[in-house]
Amino acid sequence: EAHKLKKGEVKSVDMVGQNMVVYRGEDGVAYALEAYCLHMGAHLGVGGEVVNTSCIQCPFHGWLYDGKSGHCVVIKSYI
Repeated sequence: EAHKLKKGEVKSVDMVGQNMVVYRGEDGVAYALEAYCLHMGAHLGVGGEVVNTSCIQCPFHGWLYDGKSGHCVVIKSYI
């Protein structure tokens, strides 16, 4: 239940047959996104962190997904 999520809290859930990640942003809004990072498939609900008010950061390579749009908004490059 969304009202139980605390600011910055990230949880993995299964909804309608899909793996999802739910989190409450620093803005107080609850967000739900597909659980897997587009880059290498890391599960955002396992080690993902809330950053930049409404985004969740991939625990592997730092890609950021915005809860408001669902889009990847920052792709980090490591050389």
